[in-house]
Amino acid sequence: MKRKTWAPLLAAVGGALVVLLAIVVAMQLSSSKSHSADSKNLHSVSAINESLRGIPQHDNLLGNPKAKVTIVEYGDPQCPYCGMFSTQILPLVIKRYVRPGLVRIDFVGQTGFGTDSVRIFKLAAAAGRQGKFWNVLELAYANQGPETNGDATDAYLKSIAGAVPGLNAAKTFTDSQTNAFDGLMNANTAAFNSHQYKYLPTFEIGPTGKAPTKTFDGVPTAQEFLGYVKTALAAA
Repeated sequence: MKRKTWAPLLAAVGGALVVLLAIVVAMQLSSSKSHSADSKNLHSVSAINESLRGIPQHDNLLGNPKAKVTIVEYGDPQCPYCGMFSTQILPLVIKRYVRPGLVRIDFVGQTGFGTDSVRIFKLAAAAGRQGKFWNVLELAYANQGPETNGDATDAYLKSIAGAVPGLNAAKTFTDSQTNAFDGLMNANTAAFNSHQYKYLPTFEIGPTGKAPTKTFDGVPTAQEFLGYVKTALAAA
């Protein structure tokens, strides 16, 4: 009789524990990315720094200033599709075309996703003063969390700056907290709107110093994107 009396209670307690455990695990998984960033356990640090090592950087420009072709990217640090391009396609573009000096990339940063976007872009712009814009930007994309979730804390920004070799992290963070880059952000927004572009990322590809020959938005396949660059180089 006691067995029959206790069995439902034990089952209920056991079920509650299972549900509670599942909730705790789900919460940990959903927040692990932002927590790991704050604890300086950033993803892809070595790979990103190595991929950019030795490539000229001038503020938001990456690559040989005399490259035959320029890729202009309008992107936001919090845009998930921009992050997809950064992690899945950009490394191939850098390896095949930027590092050999054939192509340069101009990032026209947008900050419409909110405060996190502004804080991350200003950190990258501050790092650009020391020739490390792209290191910061790519680390931010590699560790991108959900949109507008407040991940861009002081600790997160300092951990990114501290992960870039040769960068004065303290100065970069301090500079990023000023209004020194407000004019740049406004100019970038105006440039995007002047073309009546609507979506991020948007790309322009064409001969350096001339009108682009290919303009599109969204993220194509790597093969398609590399094909666009190859076509532009052939025509330049």
